[in-house]
Amino acid sequence: MAAIPYPDPESVPGLPGIYERIAGLGRPVINLYRVMGHSPEGLEAYIGLSHFVRDNSELPPDLRELAILQTGLSLGCEYIASHHEEAARRAGVPEATIQRVLQGGREGFDAAQLAVLDYAVQVAESRSVSDDTLAGLRKHLSLRQISELALTVGMYHMCAAILMPLRVEVDV
Repeated sequence: MAAIPYPDPESVPGLPGIYERIAGLGRPVINLYRVMGHSPEGLEAYIGLSHFVRDNSELPPDLRELAILQTGLSLGCEYIASHHEEAARRAGVPEATIQRVLQGGREGFDAAQLAVLDYAVQVAESRSVSDDTLAGLRKHLSLRQISELALTVGMYHMCAAILMPLRVEVDV
């Protein structure tokens, strides 16, 4: 059970409209959004960043999902890992690749994937990355894509900081 109750949308001014906007983006109103529903303006801001990361970023979707999945695993956030295991499949990440990430292996990844995974792990462990990791990213990603990788990983750190302390249940 979540640490705070999910609000009744009809009792929070503006919340039904935000839920409609989320639906208009082709997304369900998941428990993450519901727990943020007590602050419609905050949820609206979060949805804006989420929409950019998921729909408008130039970071390739498969690398985005590997970064998010690894971030969830590295932070111990079951909610993120669960949702983005499925999102990785939708983004075209092969099942064998997803399983290697889930099992913590580093064999069988290409250099770009390894750089992205290393970035996510290092940020989770130390909020920094090695020069080697940055060099690896620069070999395979544009500067814009590296910036958007940082936005993506940072957003999911924020997400974990909401989900975990508020004990938000994984959607079924």
